[in-house]
Amino acid sequence: MLARAARRVCLAFPLAGRQGARYRVTGRPGPPAQEDRAGARERLGLISGRGCLLVFGGSLGARSINMAAVEASPTKRPRRSMCCTWPAAATIRSWPRERSRKDMTCREYLDLDEFGDALAAADLVVARAGGSVFEIAASGTPAILVPYPYASADHQTANARWMADAGAAIVIPMVS
Repeated sequence: MLARAARRVCLAFPLAGRQGARYRVTGRPGPPAQEDRAGARERLGLISGRGCLLVFGGSLGARSINMAAVEASPTKRPRRSMCCTWPAAATIRSWPRERSRKDMTCREYLDLDEFGDALAAADLVVARAGGSVFEIAASGTPAILVPYPYASADHQTANARWMADAGAAIVIPMVS
C-alpha cells in the first residue's frame, strides 16, 4: 500500500510491473551460506554416507508437507537421512511412533546457525515458498517447493515461480 507514495521501493527480487527508477532490487538480507557440508552433517548428528533430505514448512510449519515426507520415507534400510523441522510441538507428539526412526532427525526449531547447517547438509529441500526461498537459493540446494496458496497476495507462488524459472526448484501445487 505504501509503495505508491514512496520515492524508492526495494525489492527482494524483480517483479513484473515494478521496473523503473523508483524500484531497486536489493535482495534479502540473510546469513552467509554455510559451505562445510561434512561439519554441518556432524553437528546435526546425521548418518554419515547417506543423502540428506531437509523438510520444513517455514515459521508456522507445514504439517501436510511434514507428514507426506514421513509417509513417503522408506521403512526398511533407508538410503538417506531426513532432517525435519517441526515448528509445532503438537505435530511431533502426534507422530506415529513407528515412524520415529534413527534415520530421521526431527527438531521443533532450528536457530539461524542450525538452519544454515541443515541447508549445507541437505541434498534436497522440500519446503513452502515463503521468505526462506532466499536462504535455499543462497545455499545452492535444489528444492521442491509447495507454495501455500492462501498466503498474502499469493506471494509464495510468485517466490516458487522465481526459483523454478532460475532452474533451482520444481513447484508442486498444494492439494486440498
